[in-house]
Amino acid sequence: MRLGFAIALIGLVFWTASARAQEPGASAWAANDQARVRLVAAATGVPESGRLTLGIEFRLAPGWKTYWRSPGDAGFPMRVDWAGSSNLERSEIQWPAPKRFTLFGLDTFGYAERVVFPVEAAAANPAEPVALRASVEYLVCEQICVPHAAALALDLPAGAAAPTPFAHEID
Repeated sequence: MRLGFAIALIGLVFWTASARAQEPGASAWAANDQARVRLVAAATGVPESGRLTLGIEFRLAPGWKTYWRSPGDAGFPMRVDWAGSSNLERSEIQWPAPKRFTLFGLDTFGYAERVVFPVEAAAANPAEPVALRASVEYLVCEQICVPHAAALALDLPAGAAAPTPFAHEID
C-alpha cells in the first residue's frame, strides 16, 4: 500500500514538473544540482509592435548564488548568446539590483534563491514568429564555484499575444 502511494506521488511530482515546463511563454527548465534556469516571456506571442518582454529566470538551491554584471572580487556574470534565434532583431539584458555577499574576505555582488533578469527584445518582423535560442553560461557558488551552461529554447507565434502567468515578474 505504501509503495503504491509513493509511486503515485512520484508520478504526480514528475507530471507536475513536466506540465509546468510546457507553460505557454516559458521554456523548459535546464536544471542541475545547484540551479534551474529557463526563458520566460511576458506574452504568449509576438505583439504587433514587435517589442518582446522576456526574462531569464534562475532558481538557486539553498546557499548557492550567481553573479551580477560587475561581480566584485570574484565570480563572473551570466553570458547569453542569442546566435541560434530567428526573427530576433535585438536584445538587451537588464540587471536587477544585487545583494552583497562576503566569503573568505572577498566581497561579491549577486543573487540568491530566485532572480529574473529582464530582457528587452524586438522582433525583426512582428508579423512572423520568433524562435528564441539562448545559450547561457553562468557561475554558481557556495563554498565552491561551479560553472554551468544551459541551452534554452522558446518559440513565440505571431499574432494575438495573451499575458503569461508570470508576466508581472518580468515587467
